[in-house]
Amino acid sequence: MKTNPANAIKDTMWTFLMDKGQEANPAALKEYVYDLIGMTTQKTAGQRKAKHDIPWDELDMTMMSIVIEATALVLSGRLDELLEIADEKYARLEAEHLGDPVKKTGIYAEKEDSDAE
Repeated sequence: MKTNPANAIKDTMWTFLMDKGQEANPAALKEYVYDLIGMTTQKTAGQRKAKHDIPWDELDMTMMSIVIEATALVLSGRLDELLEIADEKYARLEAEHLGDPVKKTGIYAEKEDSDAE
């Protein structure tokens, strides 16, 4: 995995780009993503004010907000924490199923039995 190049800079001007230099706001990221999904699935370009459509004029700002919030999530270290939790859960699942979790659930058991005959 790559390392953050801003961590090597010894200038306080760039601390906002260093690891642990931002505070994550997952709720804002989720809201912006849902706005983007709403924009792409609405039936209009947002020109009808009576409906609750989001104007397409806000597309650039919505996408930039997603990039900013995702960057903050990475720089805060919270994404690493979430990945560690996911890895632990996957390892626990793999240990419970002693190998391939799909094969041990029985999905392929019937096919393997019929192939042996």
